[in-house]
Amino acid sequence: MMAAPARVTVRALAPGDRAEWLRLRREHRPEGLDHERAVDAFLRAPHAGAAVLVAECAGGGLAGMVELGPRDVVDGCRTSPVAYVGQWYVEEAFRRQGVGGTLLRAAAAWASEAGYAEVAGDAELTDFVSQRAFRHLGFTEVRRVVVFRREAADGTSPSAARRGS
Repeated sequence: MMAAPARVTVRALAPGDRAEWLRLRREHRPEGLDHERAVDAFLRAPHAGAAVLVAECAGGGLAGMVELGPRDVVDGCRTSPVAYVGQWYVEEAFRRQGVGGTLLRAAAAWASEAGYAEVAGDAELTDFVSQRAFRHLGFTEVRRVVVFRREAADGTSPSAARRGS
């Protein structure tokens, strides 16, 4: 059984949304990113061709967000630049209520108004929920990739390897 649609309004991020946006970013990706620095940098000087759209609850607070920015090259896209979904997150209590779809449709509308011909995004290989959501919202899967890494030289730091030490 699907829950009733959540009552949210999608709008552009406002400076007063800082604390809620930061909370959503931390819930989405708890490790590995300097969320405060990214949030403050965007609020100080929004990037040209970038946007943050938020889903505001009828009673206040944010239920979700989508962050878009330009990418010059995106596999499977025919144009450049492309509006790229960098982060897309809906708070657990608001999932399966249409909030994520409302955010992505608003992102596509924003991208079109901003002059982009295409919108793209990605999902981890094991994130089947996001993959289904992208497909359901009209996105087409264009490629799968597994990323590998290793140290440049065995037993040495990357900087030492570059110096030839």
